[in-house]
Amino acid sequence: MMKKILCTLIVLPIAILSACSKKSELSFDRGQTPAAAMIVQEVAPAPMQDMRRSKGNEADSEVSASSKDKKASRRYLAYEHSIGINLTEAKITTLVESLKHACDVAENCDVLDSDVNGGDFTNAHIKLRAMPGDIPKLIAIVSHEGKLSSQRTNAEDLSGRIEDTAKQIALKEDFRSRLEALRIKAGNDIDALIKVNEQLVQVQSDLESLSGQRVILMKRVDTEILNISIASASNASVFAPLSQAASGFVRNIFDALATVVTFIALALPWLLFLIFGVWVFKKIRQYRKRKLEKI
Repeated sequence: MMKKILCTLIVLPIAILSACSKKSELSFDRGQTPAAAMIVQEVAPAPMQDMRRSKGNEADSEVSASSKDKKASRRYLAYEHSIGINLTEAKITTLVESLKHACDVAENCDVLDSDVNGGDFTNAHIKLRAMPGDIPKLIAIVSHEGKLSSQRTNAEDLSGRIEDTAKQIALKEDFRSRLEALRIKAGNDIDALIKVNEQLVQVQSDLESLSGQRVILMKRVDTEILNISIASASNASVFAPLSQAASGFVRNIFDALATVVTFIALALPWLLFLIFGVWVFKKIRQYRKRKLEKI
């Protein structure tokens, strides 16, 4: 009996203490104490803040990556400029020669195309490829001699072609190194050596072709093209179409007469042949008619 009473006295305080602790935990969770509420407010948002920071860092990294890609793509833009100028006929040939001389003096400048057309209205066209720093100088020479009538600039993005060519070159070089390793392993096997050497020759040819393409593409990016169209000042006037039509009036008449003469010259033999055929047909018909009358 005494043992039961002692056990009850020992267990009862423990149960009371555990109940009190549970109540305090419940009151802590419900936020009844201001200290607990402050702790919950400070600790709970921390993971969300970390997640937001991580998302912000990812967004910043994506923006920086996209900006880097844009900068990389700008490195492979090929620019082409086109300008038009009105000039007196006497100065057109001189300006073309001056542009050629300026291109010869400048470094890495090439004349890709040049032509001067005479006739009723003299005009010229010259196409140059030069370094970006020399393009404004050439435009200044042109604008100093005459009046600019048009100016345009466009760019072609060669990033994809250059990067693809670089990847193909890397693959071919890796394949060549593997073939060279196989040639060493082949030893005295003649058939294997012949096959490996054939593949090496083909790979080397492909590498030279790809390298040439890449050099051309990079030169197109490192330099810029300038198209210059030169027209005579009279051709640029408002009444130019009317004056051109009037000046060609007589020539158009003779062109039309020449066309008629050519048609007659082509049709005359066939016309004579047709007349002869009709004459023969009539003679045959008259002969048959007379023969029937005699019968």
